Amino acid sequence: MDSTDARNKVPFAPATFAVMRTPLLPFDDFAALGVGLKASKTIDEMDPEQFETRLRSDRVLVRSRLATLCEQIEIREAIFLASPNLDENIPRDSMLPLKRAATSLFAASTRC
Repeated sequence: MDSTDARNKVPFAPATFAVMRTPLLPFDDFAALGVGLKASKTIDEMDPEQFETRLRSDRVLVRSRLATLCEQIEIREAIFLASPNLDENIPRDSMLPLKRAATSLFAASTRC
């Protein structure tokens, strides 16, 4: 078989079906993660030290909210199905997800 024949052969065929993903988490639950955050409200008016303090506080608050979401069986199962490694990195006996896990959880919650 020469190179022309190899290029003309397609190793796959079009599907006869479609898959649609829908988010498990309602948008209101996602939006609630950001309610009451302080760092972004007056970023132009704050000195850098005050901004960092508020940012740290906001991160703790969002991680706490993510931890609450992770207590739901449906959410944990969805995390496990999407990424078993991420599921393993979320502490089951701690109120706050690890920093890296929290970042991944937040990013995943924005996908649909």
